Amino acid sequence: MINVTDTIAAAIRRTTKIEKSIDKATNNAFGKLAFELRSEQQRVMRVSFKSVVPYTLNAIRARTPKAAGDYQKAGVYFIEQGARGREAHKYLTPNIKGGSRRFKPHEVALFKAGLIPAGSYTQKGDNTTLKNGGQYQLMLSQLKAQRKDRMNETEASARRKKRTSNFFVLYRGSEPIAIARRTAGSITVELAITQTKPMYKPIYDFYGTSMAYTKTNFKRLFDAQMRRQIGFK
Repeated sequence: MINVTDTIAAAIRRTTKIEKSIDKATNNAFGKLAFELRSEQQRVMRVSFKSVVPYTLNAIRARTPKAAGDYQKAGVYFIEQGARGREAHKYLTPNIKGGSRRFKPHEVALFKAGLIPAGSYTQKGDNTTLKNGGQYQLMLSQLKAQRKDRMNETEASARRKKRTSNFFVLYRGSEPIAIARRTAGSITVELAITQTKPMYKPIYDFYGTSMAYTKTNFKRLFDAQMRRQIGFK
């Protein structure tokens, strides 16, 4: 006599095991996808921009299903707060969506110090040496555009800074037109000063990259994880 009850119970156990295997394989696959997608986004950033600093590359993070609490929320994101309070998503958004950009921290410091007109923007010169945050901080320090640098500063210290300063404001008449630098007997225009608000065209396809990579690679990752769950290599 066939025991139908036992047969159904066994089928239910097998079905439950398969369902658990699918859930685990899905979570693991999305976890792997998040880290692969992070690397892919970094590759696309290097191609999309003329130069991209390590801070920007490292600002993109992977969010796994375990961290998100739901595989549907897994993926990549930009950290909200980074070094010196800079938020990468704010200055990258115009390059992703297009439109006007916000004032950059060095611009705010310059017009707060009265070195350039309030509301001014800057654009890099063709031969600029300003490549990273440390170099911008050096520029601001030499121009005395950092509040902390002016606090408790002695006259002797201020004179030493003036003697060793390479950065200066370049004028046309009484109008500041650039931040320049003396190097090896020549003058380099580091930043041009303009009142025209810079407009960006979208050049970094952040969302398209994520969708295309997921569509192309998720099945591969899921199949590999499913084989692992059911014991196939």
